[in-house]
Amino acid sequence: MFSQDKGFFSVDYHYLRPKDDEYGRLIGTSLDEFKNHVNFFMENFKMINLKNIFDFYYNQILIQNGLSITFDDGLSDHYYAAKILYDNKISGTFFVPSCIFSDKLPPNPTIIHYAIAIHGLKKFLNEYRIILDELNLDILRFEIGR
Repeated sequence: MFSQDKGFFSVDYHYLRPKDDEYGRLIGTSLDEFKNHVNFFMENFKMINLKNIFDFYYNQILIQNGLSITFDDGLSDHYYAAKILYDNKISGTFFVPSCIFSDKLPPNPTIIHYAIAIHGLKKFLNEYRIILDELNLDILRFEIGR
């Protein structure tokens, strides 16, 4: 998110993976790339946190060329990101879905992403169609990937 009149950016990350991990099909940012991003951000922006953004909106404190880093879905990958940010004295904002705690399950999109990463898109879609058929659901109504 960037707005010329606001003067700050926000960069959001999801998957941060080691270079050659078992989920090679999972699209994301490698940890090495993330470290490069952090170095670039530190050289080119004023790193900001939620308090700075709060002050901007509620106390009219201006931010010039600011950047906040956020992470979605509460993934284990974010542990490594937190270490990198900590080592560089940068705050990040981690958005953790409550279903991780209440249902003791990852969010549904995360399950689907990993299923595709493990089995491939073709196998995932074939299994999806089999389940639709078994549940007597209208395959055309729920069709994806065609």
